[in-house]
Amino acid sequence: MQNNWYKRLLLSYFPVFFVAISTILFISFLVVTEVSKKEAEKASRISSAYVVDTVESTLRGIEQTVLKEMVTNPNVGEFFDPKPNTDQALVRYRLSEVAKGLMTNQYLLHSVYFYRFSDRLVLTHGSAEPLEFFYDKNFIEQEVAASPRLKWSSPRKFREFISEPEENVITMSKRALLPFGNQGLVVINVRTNELLRVVDEMVDSQLTFMEIHNREELLYPLAGNHSAEKNRKVLSEIPSDYLGWTFTSGLQVGQLFGWVSVISYLWVTIGVIVLLLCIVYLVYITRRNYKPIEIILQRIQAYQQRYVLQGKPPVDEFSFIEKALESLIDQTNVYEKRFQEDLMIHRKQFYQELLSGEREITWSEWKARMERLNLDYEFSRLAMTVSRIDRYSAFQQEYTERDQHLLKFVLTNVIHEFAKQGEVSVWTEWVTNDRLAALFLIRQEEGFDEEQLKRILESFRQWVQENLKFSVTVGIGSVGRELSALHPSYLEAMYPLRHRLTLGSNHVSIGSEVQRSQAQGAYEYYQRVTSAVQYYRMTNPAWSDVLREIFKHMTEDRLNDEEIRSLLDYMVHLFRRELEEMPEELGRGWDRMAPDLVRSLAEAESVEQLGTVFIAALDELFQHYVALRDAKSQTGLLEAMKKYIEEHFTDPNLSLNQLSDRFEISPKYASQLFKEQFGLKFVDFLVQLRMEKAKQLLLETNEPIQDIAEKVGYTHGISFGRTFKKIVGATPGDYRKLM
Repeated sequence: MQNNWYKRLLLSYFPVFFVAISTILFISFLVVTEVSKKEAEKASRISSAYVVDTVESTLRGIEQTVLKEMVTNPNVGEFFDPKPNTDQALVRYRLSEVAKGLMTNQYLLHSVYFYRFSDRLVLTHGSAEPLEFFYDKNFIEQEVAASPRLKWSSPRKFREFISEPEENVITMSKRALLPFGNQGLVVINVRTNELLRVVDEMVDSQLTFMEIHNREELLYPLAGNHSAEKNRKVLSEIPSDYLGWTFTSGLQVGQLFGWVSVISYLWVTIGVIVLLLCIVYLVYITRRNYKPIEIILQRIQAYQQRYVLQGKPPVDEFSFIEKALESLIDQTNVYEKRFQEDLMIHRKQFYQELLSGEREITWSEWKARMERLNLDYEFSRLAMTVSRIDRYSAFQQEYTERDQHLLKFVLTNVIHEFAKQGEVSVWTEWVTNDRLAALFLIRQEEGFDEEQLKRILESFRQWVQENLKFSVTVGIGSVGRELSALHPSYLEAMYPLRHRLTLGSNHVSIGSEVQRSQAQGAYEYYQRVTSAVQYYRMTNPAWSDVLREIFKHMTEDRLNDEEIRSLLDYMVHLFRRELEEMPEELGRGWDRMAPDLVRSLAEAESVEQLGTVFIAALDELFQHYVALRDAKSQTGLLEAMKKYIEEHFTDPNLSLNQLSDRFEISPKYASQLFKEQFGLKFVDFLVQLRMEKAKQLLLETNEPIQDIAEKVGYTHGISFGRTFKKIVGATPGDYRKLM
């Protein structure tokens, strides 16, 4: 290995050497420097003008491409000025394909969308939606209210879909259709970052700098890339009326110009003396500073030999040291990542073993596995608690998956903080999506019981309620002294959570204190449900009282949530079966109501809430059932049928089947009732009404016979004429002439 770094280290001190010798060199190059400075200024102005022209021509090219599509593409005109017989869905599809093509051909183009004034519809390359639901609504409303835009807008945040990240764009809007533009807008969005990247490719930041400003802010370069003003010399400033931007450029080494100007001939004599002193100093200090590097290289000599054998010889000492450290860091990171992943998996597995209670965990196994998992294992007593996020379905709808993980992480940290204040250790794991189990390890021999644990968790519950937009319910198991007590403690902690509907939510409960009363047998509950359904079918109002008693006893007996849901599922099944045998209108009403009942069964927080929802929904349907039964008496039914025929006899599709469907009776029964009441068959009564109306139209109007036939319910004039002659004794034409 060559001592390349020794040479670098030697050369690194040459700024001192350069200060001395530059006094001599700058005298010779002073004239050349002045000339070079003027040439650099000229070159900077030419380069800046080229950058401005390139940016403007690029944007004008995009603008002209879109305008050309607006003028030449017929789909643009058909979208903004739709024709009556045009398939608008096809027009929108074709126009969205035009937008996709523009975006494909113009990589700077972020998006093009079209806004139609007539129906406030926005069409993008991927969707068509009303303006009210469009992300860029505010910008469109501003553009509609303002004068036509001739320039590009200032950079702004934009995204087309809510799932996409926002991007910086500049925007130009054009009125459509050309040339007057009173049908809508065409909005062109260009990626600002990509446009500025074009500028970045044309600017050599090592030698020159360029800044781009608009009226509000610095657009280029970014704040982190902004060089200090003292190291720059501004040589040109070009405004762009087309963009509204100002392009400022110059050289990075602006100090050099000032420094050369103040060089004095006095340094010539001093420079010769300083030059000799600097050479001696450089050799001495370089030798001294290189000693630590030699020591490091000796310590990793073994690794160096292995590295060389791999066929990758280092360039110099420091590159070798850098590669060795990078390799070590990479190996450490990989190991740490794998270790943490394995650790989390082993923790969850061991936690589940403790909660399941399927086998006995000895103290030695407990200690060994806890030490391996980097967890505290010493305790005198222990207890399990379980915290559940209330209204978890609403929690999932309100927060994104990322926010849900973040909030769960907050809950875990908060419970650890409150446990630390109570001077106890805690091990937490999410056993389900909505339940956080916590194992409290208590070192105090006496003075710490379930009540003390309840005070800690009550503080935790209050903090969540006050600082987050949701609440938690916490169950506490008994405090035990042996590992075998964990499983019973966990079951006790779960008891309040399994009785959410009867015990409520947003509270802290000790499982052993929540005693269940002597519940009625399951048979009695199901018998009461059957009685309520029978009362309902017989229109006996007592059904609601029976249901209220059922919900009341559910609370008193403290049925768990699964028992309550099973009972109510049975109730829903019975009502569905009974309503299927009732009039179809009641069945349709039940179909509309059933999804709400199922949803309330999943989302309700108490039995009282369930009872209110179920009884109110069933009562509404019950009142309709009673009213429908009363309305379907024979006399009322016949009068309603007669009135319906008189109002709809001009309908060519009116038939006995349609009438039976309308009044929910069989066609045969409808025909029998009609004949008994009016002495005519349904068909004869219908023909009589049509012929009387036809006579009136033949005598009072001059309309063609085909039109009269259609007005009285016949689609063909031939069948109308045949029926008219059969009933009246003359054809419609003869009847009009004779009468």
